[in-house]
Amino acid sequence: AGRAVPYAALSGRSIVGMLAGQGIGIALNPEVAPSSILLPAEAVDWLAETVSQGPSEAEARPEELRVPGALPDGLLEAIDAKLRTAIGLARRGYLAEVLYDSGVRGHLIGFTGAVPGAEGALARAIQEALIFSGLEAAALDVVFLRDSDPITAQLARVGLRFDLPEPETPARVERVAPGSDPEKPPILR
Repeated sequence: AGRAVPYAALSGRSIVGMLAGQGIGIALNPEVAPSSILLPAEAVDWLAETVSQGPSEAEARPEELRVPGALPDGLLEAIDAKLRTAIGLARRGYLAEVLYDSGVRGHLIGFTGAVPGAEGALARAIQEALIFSGLEAAALDVVFLRDSDPITAQLARVGLRFDLPEPETPARVERVAPGSDPEKPPILR
């Protein structure tokens, strides 16, 4: 941070990356939540390796978009949970079934209003949702769109919509100098 700060917020991906290969485990929520767990060093190493494998890039031309096919509830819940942590990275995502001009059929999620530079983080979030939903071999294409793109309107019509949380705007605090309000003069003793 370059200065004293009250806390440091790190993603789990960052933490396991720093601890991998050092023989260190992680205690999560010890004695404070039902989700408390102790991860041994081997689990930390596996987790770091799993989340370090980034998504791959490819090019394809969508020919048809449809309402998403039968997707496991676990996947939809994992995507929703991941996108709830993507505060301020994009406005929304649309999940739809896609048929490409090559004949390949699959699913894609199109993000609109993505902040420049957030594309990699959003793609990794979707990849992690796939992995941790138990569908490691599954694929979900990720695209980044402008609101003015013709495909965006098609996605909005047929896709399952995910609204990403917006960052909280800090409350503006206006400090009034003592004695500046004639209705409330300072009390002198």
